[in-house]
Amino acid sequence: MIPNQYDMLFAIKRTRCLIFIGVLCLLCGLFCLSFRPLRVTFQYVSWTVGQDTVRGTLWLPESIQTPIPGVILVHGVMSDRDTFVSAAQSLAQSGVAALSFDLRGYGDSDPAADTAENHQQDLLSAILFLRSQSIVQADKLTLVGHSMGATTVAEVVNGLGLQAAYGMGMEPQSGQAVESEIQWLTGLYDSIHPPAAYTQVWVSATANHQTEPFDLTLWRQIWSGIQLDTDLSDLKAQGWWRFYGAVLVGLGALLLLLGSGWFQVGQYSTLLGLSLAIALLTGLGYFQILAGPFAGNIIFVLLLAYVLSGLTSKRQNQLLLTVLLIWGSRELASLLRTIPHYLTEPQALAVLPLYLSQSLTYPLIAVLKLKSFLFTSFYTRLEPSAYLLGLLMLEWLFPGWWCKYSIKNGSLSRSSKRSAIILMLALMLLAICVFYRFQQGYLYSDSLHKVAGVVFKDILPTFVLAGLGFWIWHRLQRGKKRPRDDSNVRPTV
Repeated sequence: MIPNQYDMLFAIKRTRCLIFIGVLCLLCGLFCLSFRPLRVTFQYVSWTVGQDTVRGTLWLPESIQTPIPGVILVHGVMSDRDTFVSAAQSLAQSGVAALSFDLRGYGDSDPAADTAENHQQDLLSAILFLRSQSIVQADKLTLVGHSMGATTVAEVVNGLGLQAAYGMGMEPQSGQAVESEIQWLTGLYDSIHPPAAYTQVWVSATANHQTEPFDLTLWRQIWSGIQLDTDLSDLKAQGWWRFYGAVLVGLGALLLLLGSGWFQVGQYSTLLGLSLAIALLTGLGYFQILAGPFAGNIIFVLLLAYVLSGLTSKRQNQLLLTVLLIWGSRELASLLRTIPHYLTEPQALAVLPLYLSQSLTYPLIAVLKLKSFLFTSFYTRLEPSAYLLGLLMLEWLFPGWWCKYSIKNGSLSRSSKRSAIILMLALMLLAICVFYRFQQGYLYSDSLHKVAGVVFKDILPTFVLAGLGFWIWHRLQRGKKRPRDDSNVRPTV
């Protein structure tokens, strides 16, 4: 009886703690967002390339007196224009017309073959579109590309009369470092395109391949090339206030939902409420009564709370430990790989705390990737993807199937077998999608050895270190549970 009372008391304290921390995160996040409000406007734009439509977002200052410089942002492979949302907002805040657009086959643009020729046509058409705007100075145009987008920029930049062009996270091809007008930027921790592969490059000691579009050091270099008379420190502060404010609001809402106990996984009443909420929010986002990103964020938080509430406290702790171990192992592998750089340039050690804090952008990247999986469009208007509808249908057929893994008597239970079959089907679907992408030819001829390099220089060390951490944690847990040997203790009379 006492253990049950203790468990109930612990559950009550845990619920109150979640609610308290959730309210605190919400208040702090709302304060961050209101303390540095964003004073920009945006409009959805589109133009045609042949028979296809390319769609983008044009970010503008709140007030425009005279024609202003323009910047075109080109995303990388398996990404979209939302990669540059934060940068585009900061550019607009500083008095620049920032155009971020989806290459054909990505985001909201029409489907098309994912080839270098199509990417070049899309970028050239974006340049013509932005130069046709009366509010933009045609002779003050800057291109910024990331990863695959940097290669596209390098292939079209010559002879266009641009003010500047920058390529993030992509090493120059043969001759491009000398012949091209592009300026190359990369992060010290970029394992896909390491700084050693360049001849002339601006290196940020605080970025890796995933965080380069958000890196403050790289954008400071771009700002100096655009020659803006803007207080960069104030703009950087505004960007961080907005970013951390949005993260705190989402985290606070998630903790409140978990602490409220509203979600009871496996009950059709909860599933009905969740489905109706998703349908309502999707409708509001589709008809643009609510902004698409805002409605999509609420749906994402609801789904995340539903998934986490289906896990026991032990599973939640294990999930948290797994995430922390993998994240910490990746950072440790990056630091170990760059020790030679610190030996030759010890002053780079001063920016280590900034690099580690910028790694906190990983949650934002993960949310963007998951949202692009759940919605075919969440920027212009909210449209659910077939994956989201399929997951909801699967949950209605087998409520809580994803949290029913168990092993009984050395064999999988019936629910585990069903879940294992679903997992195998999902892996097969993933393999088909990867093969299809290879068939489209989005990987260039020299990309396979780069993929191998990433596996051996980044992924493999990360999982080796994470595996070592799991082994140490498992040994510590076994030591705690090992019963004391009282066989040699003499009984007392």
